[in-house]
Amino acid sequence: MYVDLLPTQKKVLNLVRSAKPRSINIINYVGGLGSGKTFLGALLTAAYIYTFPNSKTCMVGPTIPLVRDNTFAQCTKFLRILGIELESLNKDKTMYLANNGTTIMLTHGQSYKQLLTYEFNFIDVEEASKISNSVLKQVQGRLRYVNGDAPLFLLTHTNPPGSTNHYCLKSGTVFLGSSYENTNLPDGYIDELAKNMTAEEKDKFINSKITPALDDA
Repeated sequence: MYVDLLPTQKKVLNLVRSAKPRSINIINYVGGLGSGKTFLGALLTAAYIYTFPNSKTCMVGPTIPLVRDNTFAQCTKFLRILGIELESLNKDKTMYLANNGTTIMLTHGQSYKQLLTYEFNFIDVEEASKISNSVLKQVQGRLRYVNGDAPLFLLTHTNPPGSTNHYCLKSGTVFLGSSYENTNLPDGYIDELAKNMTAEEKDKFINSKITPALDDA
């Protein structure tokens, strides 16, 4: 499968490729609107499932429908290209089994208790800035060596959060992706977005700039 990635996405992918066995890797992709956050989360999840059969993976978001209809939906398309099909394991359609032995759990980040009895070697978090720091820290705690020497990954992707205390700016490696990187956006997309934005909002939601209020992060 060949995918033409954006500059910041390539940096993330290279870090993933160079991950050492049994290493713990916390990656935060903070991007502007249209900067390819969901695309990257779906791609890396699919690549991990393909590369490390019999893994235990999890996809988290503020709500289950958000995860299911965005990152998971795109991830499923990538998996099919790679020859991997998924079977639903429960009536809520939150647990799936891939034909290479990997399980995928879809869940929400409103609380931590739904993850208490599970362990994963790959966790993807969509719209992480809408999930509390305490839950994200506990989600990180579910990263365990459950698949031999496979490296562990926690990948978050989100618009710039609004607090210096936010997990995405205080942990692991942070990558900032601008909307302008994505030359595949419709003509005038960014200009239309920016019309009703303040200068600070443009820096935050388009340029993915950490605003002065976030400098300490």
